[in-house]
Amino acid sequence: MTESIKCIVFDWDGTLMDSESQIVHCLHMSIADLGLEPMPDDTVKNIIGLGLREAIDVLVPGRDEKFHRAFVDAYRKHWFAHDGSELFEGARMVLDRLSRGTIDRPPSGVQEIPPEHGHRASAQDAPFRLGP
Repeated sequence: MTESIKCIVFDWDGTLMDSESQIVHCLHMSIADLGLEPMPDDTVKNIIGLGLREAIDVLVPGRDEKFHRAFVDAYRKHWFAHDGSELFEGARMVLDRLSRGTIDRPPSGVQEIPPEHGHRASAQDAPFRLGP
């Protein structure tokens, strides 16, 4: 590995970890905890990628701050109680090799992020994407 690499930053959800099922589960459980009508999986999946506050506004618009706090508390309770997320295949190996300094190019199945996404995509800068 090139000595000049000081830091590699990864987005967590959807990059290193497949968190979709855990997010959907926690949202469904939070909705139930708050006595709201159940929502289809597709409705809940459509908010993945938003911050939790924005997700709440999309799923149940027009709610006050007290409701937001209750939703966030319910979501956190379920998130920390649920163990449904796993690293994408190859993620552990990439992280281990990076920590040992034994990676000199992206392993099979790992892609560099193209420059048009705001990242420098050279082997020296090494921003990799593991997710789909």
